[in-house]
Amino acid sequence: MNYFPLLFFLCFSCQTSYSQKNKQEGNVLPTGVIKEKRMYIFARGTTSKSTLISHKFNYSDTNITHIGIGYSAKGKVLIYNVIDNGNSLGSALVIDSISSFIESEDVFYFSIWEYANSKAVYPKLIRALKAVAKKKIKFDSFFSLNNNALYCSEFCYKILATISLLKRNYFPRTLNLDNELYEKILNRKVLHYFPVDFFQTGSVFTKIFEIHL
Repeated sequence: MNYFPLLFFLCFSCQTSYSQKNKQEGNVLPTGVIKEKRMYIFARGTTSKSTLISHKFNYSDTNITHIGIGYSAKGKVLIYNVIDNGNSLGSALVIDSISSFIESEDVFYFSIWEYANSKAVYPKLIRALKAVAKKKIKFDSFFSLNNNALYCSEFCYKILATISLLKRNYFPRTLNLDNELYEKILNRKVLHYFPVDFFQTGSVFTKIFEIHL
């Protein structure tokens, strides 16, 4: 069975034009935007997925199609995120810099969201991310909450729940698929999942940076 269509959903203001060189080098942030010992959600949007994902499967954000979670240490930004093609060790978890996170020419949007109480959860974040980096994560092509595989937003949710007990703030979305192709591939008519903009439904994350590339 070909699951490629599923990759088009779920994993799935400042407007400045930057050259591809600046984009590849990660030169999109003004100095001081990202601080040490803070927790951030990093979000990007790609043109190949934006129409299908952001307009149908997100709560309200019409830009983002993929998210990761991370921090800055000693001037180096680390973005932990789960993708379908994974890393060289066979895990779906990759650790990106800003430049590698947005390096594809298909990326048209990038934003950063800061957690309000970062100092309190930062040590827990480091422990959680280091622990998960040692595991071999399988990408969830079925977007199920009832297996051990993960997709990008489910991964971020699990990290947040682990370090901050955010289950009380965020809940899965239930969506009637109303699409024969999706229903056949997923073998169900109703999707129970975390959209890539799930973290925006609470008040604990604040958008501190946004750019259309």
